[in-house]
Amino acid sequence: MKKKSIAVILSVVIVLTFLAACGGTSSNPDDNGRMPPEDEARETSTPEPSENESTPDTIEDIPVVNNQRGNTNRNIADWGVVVKQGDWIFFSDSMTGRNNQSIASTLYKVKTDGSELQELFTGSRVTSLNIIEDWLYFADLSTSGAIYRLKTDGTGLELLHSTDTGRLLIIVVGDWIYLSNGYKIRTDGTNLQNLYDKTGRAAIYTSVEDDWIIFQDFDEDEKSAIFKVKTDGTDLQLLKTGVDFAFVEDGWIYFYDFDNDRDARMKIDGSDIQDFEYDEADSVTIEDGFFVINIGGEVFRVMMD
Repeated sequence: MKKKSIAVILSVVIVLTFLAACGGTSSNPDDNGRMPPEDEARETSTPEPSENESTPDTIEDIPVVNNQRGNTNRNIADWGVVVKQGDWIFFSDSMTGRNNQSIASTLYKVKTDGSELQELFTGSRVTSLNIIEDWLYFADLSTSGAIYRLKTDGTGLELLHSTDTGRLLIIVVGDWIYLSNGYKIRTDGTNLQNLYDKTGRAAIYTSVEDDWIIFQDFDEDEKSAIFKVKTDGTDLQLLKTGVDFAFVEDGWIYFYDFDNDRDARMKIDGSDIQDFEYDEADSVTIEDGFFVINIGGEVFRVMMD
C-alpha cells in the first residue's frame, strides 16, 4: 500500500512538471501576427548589466567629477617651469637666466627624446605651467600678471585674466584655476571669485590639496604664517606662525621653521610637526648649449636652437 501511494505521488509530480514546462514556452502569434503581451515584453526586454556595469536611474545620477591636476604643488612652489604629458615636455626658460627676465621668456615643447623643439609663446616671464587634457595653462609675470591658455599643439591662445599682481602663481585643479592672490577663476576665464583677502606683502606660495587651499600670509602680529581655507572660501584657519611656507604633498605641509631654524613638515590640520628635508623640485637649467630638464629625477637634455 505504501509503495502504491509513493507511485501515485510521483505520477502527479511528473504531470505538474510537464504542464509547467508547457506553460513556460513562448506562445505562437495570433492571427494578426501579434505575440501575447507577456511574450512581447520578453522579446523587447533589455539584458541585465554585468557585474562591471552600472545603469543610473536618471541622467542626474551620473557623477560628474573632474579632479585632474595641471601640475604638482611642489613644482608650482618652484615657479612651475616644466610639466610633462605623454612623450612631450613643456617648459619655460624664465628661470635659467638666459634672457633678461623683464624682457623675454619663451615657452617651449619638445619630445622626450630631445627632438622637435618648438616655441609656443614668448612673454616677459612664463611660469606656472599646468596641463589639463589638451589645454596648457600658464602665467606671464609682466608688470600686470596675466593668465593664458593654449592648446598643447600650440594653437588657440587665449588671455583668460589679467591682474595688477605681478608675482602670481596659478594651480589648475579640475575646472578651476587657483591664483596665489586669493582668487579662483574657471578654466574658461569666467566666474572670477575672491576666496580670501591677502595682505599682498607675503610670499606667493599657495597649494591646493583635496578641498583645501593652503597659503602663506602675515598674521595680526605681522609674522609670516601658514593659513588654510576651503576651496569655496569658507573656514579660514591660521595653522602656524614664524614660518616660510613651501608646498603641500600627500597630506603634509612642508615649510621652513624660523623659530627653530629647521626644515619641517606638519599635517594639514597643523598637528604632528616633524623635522624633514625634501628633495629639489623639477627644474630647467642651461648647460653647454643644452636645456637640462629634471622631471622627477629623470634628466632630459635638449639642444638649444
